[in-house]
Amino acid sequence: MPNIHEMFPSKYVKSGELNDPVVLTIKEVQYERVYNPRKGDTDVWVVYFEGAKKGLILNKVNAFAIADILGSPDTEDWLGGEIELYPTTVRVGGETKAAIRVRKPGE
Repeated sequence: MPNIHEMFPSKYVKSGELNDPVVLTIKEVQYERVYNPRKGDTDVWVVYFEGAKKGLILNKVNAFAIADILGSPDTEDWLGGEIELYPTTVRVGGETKAAIRVRKPGE
């Protein structure tokens, strides 16, 4: 039987799809329009990786983490840089939710 990620595929990685940390090399950063059920059409920044099928929609926490890891707030300087995505949980509005965070590889 398929799981919900197989039933409703997305071009963006979701927190429930990442079971283990993974080191990836940044290929590009793009501005894209996505549909958010709570907000409607929304423009977001997306990081794509070498050899990966899905991109990561950036939130403020992960964007600033990448800038710190790669030593530059300029996304052009991120190209070719390595980061590690890892699954974790965060508290949002009093609830614990699955999330993807970014760290320097090997930390």
